[in-house]
Amino acid sequence: MSIIQQIKEHWLTWLVSLIITTIGITWAVATKIMVEPRNFEIDRLKATIATAQKESDLKQKDSTDNFAMPPTWLREDEGATFLAGQGSVTIRHADSMNIFLRVNLPDGSEQDWNDIQPGGRRSFTYRDRTYFLYVLGADTNRAQIAVGTKKN
Repeated sequence: MSIIQQIKEHWLTWLVSLIITTIGITWAVATKIMVEPRNFEIDRLKATIATAQKESDLKQKDSTDNFAMPPTWLREDEGATFLAGQGSVTIRHADSMNIFLRVNLPDGSEQDWNDIQPGGRRSFTYRDRTYFLYVLGADTNRAQIAVGTKKN
């Protein structure tokens, strides 16, 4: 039986196969034309944001007088103290995009600081000084933390 006879006898099967093939090819071409350039643009913008955050972090570091806790890499569930042991910071969760911290402040209060991104900072005041907790870097299960001071 020739292909033409098969098409005449089973035209619906061939039509459905042709439609499915056309849809598949159209989808592949549309993805290549429309989605891939957008993904490239998203990656470029993410790189620009990361560069800007690092530059901003350097400016913030320049504005601090000194470190109450020098830059330190901490793993999840690991902590470090600052201000001669009066305050502490513990990494509750860390990945390359978000850091979750538990901070015991010198005034005795405990705070959970969530969703701090690398390059970000939080501040608190103690004895007429403003302290900045910096998240300098992060990757899977660890983050680099520093606490800097600035006189008010």
